[in-house]
Amino acid sequence: MAERLDFFDLSSASQWLDPIDLFLAGHIARQLLTNDPQAAVLEVGVYRGAWILSLGKNVPDMDRLVGIDPYPDEHAALRFELPKRVVELGLTSRFSHYDSWEEMERGESPEGVPNPYSLIHVDGEHTYEGVQRDLAFTQQWLAPGGVVIIDDFYNLHYPGIAAATYKWIDREGFAPFLLTTNKVYVARAADRDMWRAHLRRSLEASPLWFSEVPWRKESHGGATGRAKSDIEEGVLLCVDESGRTELLPNPRDRIIRRLGREWLPPKVATWVQGRSR
Repeated sequence: MAERLDFFDLSSASQWLDPIDLFLAGHIARQLLTNDPQAAVLEVGVYRGAWILSLGKNVPDMDRLVGIDPYPDEHAALRFELPKRVVELGLTSRFSHYDSWEEMERGESPEGVPNPYSLIHVDGEHTYEGVQRDLAFTQQWLAPGGVVIIDDFYNLHYPGIAAATYKWIDREGFAPFLLTTNKVYVARAADRDMWRAHLRRSLEASPLWFSEVPWRKESHGGATGRAKSDIEEGVLLCVDESGRTELLPNPRDRIIRRLGREWLPPKVATWVQGRSR
C-alpha cells in the first residue's frame, strides 16, 4: 500500500494547505531526525498554523516546532485562534510562537548563540524586501544539511518572491531540488543531490506523479558581450497535482477533500471542510 498522511485537518484552517506539500515535508522531517534527533522546524508566516501544526501531528518525534508571525492589521484576530488550535491538537509542549525573528532569537537562544533549525518554511511577507529579509535570517539559522521550503514561488500575484529567491540562490550557494505547484524546496548546493535522491525514493513509493527536468542557470556574456549557453546545474523533481487526494488518511477524508478543495466554489468548499470536522 502506498504511504499516506497520518493526519490532515479538513477544517477551513487548512484551506490553502496542499496534502502534497505536507507529505513531502513529513518525509524531509523524518530524514532530518535520523541525522539529528534534536532537529527542529521553523515556520515564518504561521497564519492559522496549518502547515507547522499538521507537520507536528504527522511527525510526533519532532519535539521543537517554532513559528514566527506578527499577525498585522487584518490578521490580528488570528493571534487568538492559534493557541486554541495548538491546544486542540495536543501540541502545547512542542510549539512556540514569536512575533519576529528578533523575539524568536531572544526566546530560543537567550545567550545569543544560534540554535539552528533543520527545516525552515518561508511563508511570510510576500514582497521582494520581505522575502529578502526572511531569507537572510533563514541562512543564519539553517542547520548543516538543512532544507528551506519557500511558498508561492510561482504565484503571479507575488513576483517579488521569485525575484528574491532567485537572487538568494545565485548569491549564497543554494540550489533547488524539488518543485510543487505551490513551493520550491532548496538546500545548500553540496546537499542538493542527497535530498533529490531521498525525495525521489519517497515519491516512487507514493501515488504522486513526478518528472525530472534540468535546472539551468543563465550564464552572462563574457568580454565579447556575447551570451554564453546556459549551464545545467542539476535535475529538479517536479511534482504535479495527480494523486493528491490519495495521500489523505482514509477514504472519507479523500472524498471530502476532493469535494471541498477541487470541485466546489471556494465559499462552499470552506463550508464543507468546516462541517466535516
